[in-house]
Amino acid sequence: MSTANKPLSMAQILVCGAAIVTMSMGIRHGFGLWLQPVTIERGWSRETFAFALAVQNLAWGLAGPFAGAIADRFGAFRVLIVGSLLYAAGLVTMGLATTGAGFLGGAGVLIGMAQAGTTYAIVYGVIGRNVSAERRTWAMGVTAAAGSFGQFLMVPVESALISHAQVNMALAKAYTRELRKLAAELIHRADQLMYDAKSSKADHVYPSAVGVQDSTLVEIRGDFVKVPRTGALDRRS
Repeated sequence: MSTANKPLSMAQILVCGAAIVTMSMGIRHGFGLWLQPVTIERGWSRETFAFALAVQNLAWGLAGPFAGAIADRFGAFRVLIVGSLLYAAGLVTMGLATTGAGFLGGAGVLIGMAQAGTTYAIVYGVIGRNVSAERRTWAMGVTAAAGSFGQFLMVPVESALISHAQVNMALAKAYTRELRKLAAELIHRADQLMYDAKSSKADHVYPSAVGVQDSTLVEIRGDFVKVPRTGALDRRS
């Protein structure tokens, strides 16, 4: 015995749809804030960053019809879940990318496809199926306004995250400089000990290997040692 799914209420549709669009569009609206810190840190040009966002728009447009068709067949909920996972994967790839191609794949392809599954196309489809024709346009307008509110909400959040990340980055660079100083000091000490050890060899005579006519440096078994003047220079085999 099957029962029909209970229809969603107007409040549920508007709250859920607005929250989804606010987060999805809000994060995207703040990408411009990351231009300077990302390009400076990675040593990329502005064109690398801009090209990735251009590809994001193209991927969004190309994937949109497929996302809508899948939502019609399998339901909007499944598409929203997959889109959220793609969004998370794209953000992680953006953060870990060390090459322009990797950044393009994350910020461009993955997030572009995620936008197709988490923004207006999918949410409007749910509104169209669950809201009466008399109030449908109003409901879509409220959801669109939520996308604009996402910029107001998320841009300050991303700006604070960037400031926090720069502080951590500065601390990490300071730690790195101190570690380099320590490593240089250790190398210097090791060189000094090696020099002292070689200098101590100069006080020893190796009669089986060499005799000397003058005070000079003589190579013995790969090492240079200073020997006092005693007699004729003679390398014995």
